[in-house]
Amino acid sequence: PLDLARARLRFPPIYGESLNTTIVQEVERYNRLTAAVRESAATVRQALRGLALLDAGLEQTADALAKGRVPPAWRRVSYPSEKPLGAYLADLSRRLAFVRAWLDRGPPRRFWLPGFFFTQAFLTGVLQNH
Repeated sequence: PLDLARARLRFPPIYGESLNTTIVQEVERYNRLTAAVRESAATVRQALRGLALLDAGLEQTADALAKGRVPPAWRRVSYPSEKPLGAYLADLSRRLAFVRAWLDRGPPRRFWLPGFFFTQAFLTGVLQNH
């Protein structure tokens, strides 16, 4: 997961720097999504080994993964995407790298708009700063 505590320390809410709030919110959203991905993947693995009960939600997740689709449990906490599973995971990896780079090096000189979980919050923050 992305380091939320570090993000809050490094980018505190400051008047005139609305993007600090934006990056912290992005970290929260991406952490929620990656937790859902990790948890459901681990539980599906356990169920396939006979170590966990396969309920309806878990069956939907396993079925979607087998068909190369993004599971409904992930979609509920995800950014909008119509990509198949492989492309979705590659996109998620690029998005996480974008956020990690921001956390490590500060705001980028150029922003990758599709990399935001909630683009409207970023655009609002930019308008508030300028």
